[in-house]
Amino acid sequence: MSMPFQRPHPRCTRYAPLRRALTLLVAVAAVQASAASAAITTSAVAGPDAGLVGVGNVALANDGSGAMVYVDSDVTGTHVWLDELVGGSWQAPQRLDAGQDPTSSQPMVGVDDNGGLTAGWVNDGRLYAVTRATYGVPMSPPTLVYSAPSGIEVANPSVSMSLNGVGYIAFTTATATGGGSITPPLVSLLTGSNAVAQPTLSAGEVRVARFDRHSWSVVNGSININAADSAGLDAGRPDALALADGTAIVAWGETINGASQVFERRITRLTPSAYPEQASIASLQGHNGEDADSPVLSAEEDANYAWIAFRQDFDDGGAPHSRVLARALVGDELQTPVAVDGLAFGSGDAADAPALTVDLHGIGFAAAETQAAHAVVGDHLNSDATWGPGARIDSLPNTIAPRPVVASSSFDNDVVAWEDSGGGGEVRARYAAVVGVFGPETVVSNPALGAVDPAGGLTTAMDADGDFAVAFVQGTGVGRRLVAAVDAQAPTAPHLHRSPVFSRTGHPTFLWGQSSENWGPIVYQVNVNGRAVARTPGLSVTTLVRLAQGVDSFQVLAINARGDAAPSATGRLIVIRTPPRLGVSVGGARRAGALVRLVLHVVDHVPGAIQSPAAIRWGDGTVTVAKRVATHRYKAPGHYQVQVAVRDVAGNRAVKTFTLAIA
Repeated sequence: MSMPFQRPHPRCTRYAPLRRALTLLVAVAAVQASAASAAITTSAVAGPDAGLVGVGNVALANDGSGAMVYVDSDVTGTHVWLDELVGGSWQAPQRLDAGQDPTSSQPMVGVDDNGGLTAGWVNDGRLYAVTRATYGVPMSPPTLVYSAPSGIEVANPSVSMSLNGVGYIAFTTATATGGGSITPPLVSLLTGSNAVAQPTLSAGEVRVARFDRHSWSVVNGSININAADSAGLDAGRPDALALADGTAIVAWGETINGASQVFERRITRLTPSAYPEQASIASLQGHNGEDADSPVLSAEEDANYAWIAFRQDFDDGGAPHSRVLARALVGDELQTPVAVDGLAFGSGDAADAPALTVDLHGIGFAAAETQAAHAVVGDHLNSDATWGPGARIDSLPNTIAPRPVVASSSFDNDVVAWEDSGGGGEVRARYAAVVGVFGPETVVSNPALGAVDPAGGLTTAMDADGDFAVAFVQGTGVGRRLVAAVDAQAPTAPHLHRSPVFSRTGHPTFLWGQSSENWGPIVYQVNVNGRAVARTPGLSVTTLVRLAQGVDSFQVLAINARGDAAPSATGRLIVIRTPPRLGVSVGGARRAGALVRLVLHVVDHVPGAIQSPAAIRWGDGTVTVAKRVATHRYKAPGHYQVQVAVRDVAGNRAVKTFTLAIA
C-alpha cells in the first residue's frame, strides 16, 4: 500500500560536498549560471574519421573529473574507447577491448568521488568491464564479468558507481534467435535512451553484477519478477543506480500476460530485495493503464530517498495515450505517482522518452518529449518532494524526436539538452542556475562540423559545481569528428581573510580563502580601485608596486583557465607611509601634589587613522591613556622623564620624550 510521502527533515548536502560509417561529436557544454548565453569552446579530440559510430554515455564526478565511452569501427570490426576528462581537458583516448574479438558494443561508464572508474561493454555476447580504484592507478585489463550459456547473449548493460566506489552493472541476458553472436548494424551499438530495438533477442532476463573495490560478483539468478516472462529488452532495458550506502536500485520493463510493465528492485550487496515493486500503475485519472517501459532512476544522498520515472500508455477513448510519470521510492516502498509531462488526456499530445535527475538533497528535474509536436516538456522537483506545474522547455518548431537528457549538480543547478531540427540538425540546451528557473536556449553543437546525427546518441552529466557535459554525434562520412566543447561555471568567490588591510610601507599583504574550480587551475588577482596590482596562484600576496598613501577599495578575483572571474566582496585598504605628528603642551603647577596637565596635539595624515588613545608614561611608574588631555599628580619632588606615544592603524608611531622637574 502506498503511504503519503512526507519528509521528516530537509536533506543535507555533502559539500558547504566520458571513434569512426557516421561523426561522434562530444560537446561538453557548460552554460554560465549568470550569463545570458553560453560560452562554448569546441576542439576536435579525434577525427575526421568515417568509422566513428556513437557515444555510450558521459559521467562526471562531483570534482569535475569524468569520462565518456563510445564505439569506433575499423576494417576489423567495432571497438569501445574511453576518454577521460581531467582538469577540464580531454585526455588521449584509450581502447578498452584490446585483444578481444572485434564485436564490441554498448559501452557505459560510471565514476566516483575518489577517482574511481568502471566501464562495461558487450563483446562476443559476453559482459566485460574495466575498473580503476582511484586517481593515478592503472586501469585493470578487461575482466569477464558474465558469460552466458550457449545461445544466450548479454545486452543492454547499465553501469553506475556510488559516491564511495561501489559499482553495479545491470544487464539483460536473452536468447539470440538467429544463432551465434549478435552483430547488429552500427547504429544499433548504443544503449540507454539511444537503444535501437534488437529483434534477434527474446526471452530476456535481468541480471546484476557488483564490484566492491577488488572483484566482480554476479547476483545469483535473474531479478525479474517471473523467469518465464521476457524482461530487459528494447525500451524495457534495465537502469541501474548505485546509492551512497553501497546498495543499488534496478528498474526494468517486463512483459507479463502480454503487457509490458515497469518494476524496480533494491539490491543489497548480492541480495535482491524480497519485495520488488511494480512502478507502472493500473489507472491514472480514471484512465486504465496499459503498456509501460523506459524506466530511469535517480536519487539523493540519503539512500532511502529515490525516484523512478517511466512511460506508460493509458486508455483514452479507446486509443492508447502515452504519458510520463514519476514515483518516489522511500526505502522499499513506492509512493503516489505524479504525471510530470505537463499534458492532459483528451485531444492533446502524448509524451515519451523520460529523463530524470535528482541532486544530493532531493531537488531535481524530469523531462520528456511529445510525440506529435516533438517538443520538450519538463517539471521541477522541489525539496519537499512536490512537483511544480509541467511546462514546455524548448521554443522552436521541431521535426525530429528531441530525446531530452538531464543532469543536476549538488547545488540545485539543472541542465536539459535535446536534439532539434534547426540548422539541419543541432543540439540545444538550457541551464537552470536557480531552482526551476531556466536560462535561454543555447546551441551547443558546432554548425561548422555538419548536422547532428540522431543515431549517434545524446547524453549529459554535471559535476557538483554545475559544470556540465553534453555528448552527441555530428557530421557524415569522412568528415565525422569526435569534438569536445568544454566550459564551466566561474570559480566560487574567494573570501577575504582580512579587511581592512593596513600598510605603512605601501606594500600591503592581502590574504583570502581558496575558491572552488573543478576544471583547471585558478589564478588570483588583486585589484585596488579597479586596477590590478598583483597576481598569484596562492592564497596571499604582497604587492611589489608601492601604493600611494590613502584609503582605497580592493577586491580579490578568482580567475580560471578560461578567463571566467569571480570577485570577492569589496575590502578596505589603508596605506599610511608617514607617521602621525605629535605635539605636547605642559600646564599646571610643577610641584608635588599639584595637578600637572598635558595637552596632546595629534595630526594624522589619513583621516581616521588614529583610533586608539595615546599612552603616557609619567616616569614614576604610572601609565595612563588619553586622546586629548591627560593629568597626573606626583607624590614627591624630582626629575621625571615623561614619554607620550601615539600609534596609527597602520602601525606607525610618533613619540615625544621630555623631562619634568617637580619641586
